[in-house]
Amino acid sequence: MGALPPRPRFQRLLQDCLVRAVHDCPDKLALIVDTDRVTYARLFEQVRKCATALAARGIERGHRVVIYSDNTLE
Repeated sequence: MGALPPRPRFQRLLQDCLVRAVHDCPDKLALIVDTDRVTYARLFEQVRKCATALAARGIERGHRVVIYSDNTLE
């Protein structure tokens, strides 16, 4: 992954923050859930898998999606 260009503050999205964290500190803790520790790199991989699964079901940029789930890492 290469360096990300800075984005204007009002256009900064959550995914931009995650990508920047993966570039800057991939091994830093992003989440602690019970006894599980998740780094930014691992979180990014999980987010990418979820995005890939949604895309495989026809979800595209601009579509609205609601994810209803328990507060777990799975």
